[in-house]
Amino acid sequence: MINQAFNDAFGCQTEESAQMQPSTELYTDAEEYRQKTKKRFRMTKEEQSHYGSTEEGRQAAFLARQAAGKL
Repeated sequence: MINQAFNDAFGCQTEESAQMQPSTELYTDAEEYRQKTKKRFRMTKEEQSHYGSTEEGRQAAFLARQAAGKL
């Protein structure tokens, strides 16, 4: 992580950082997120009003936040 920060700041790339490619999607859905982190995916009030408070709404909010890169 530190190497990546230096690479981003100075525009250079080390051999180690060239091999490391961060995954853009760590979790496929809210349930996998819960299993791996031992925490339930929490929705904001705005997400609850937009997607609803059902499991389908939670999954839609999870996917939207993941697509936005905020997860």
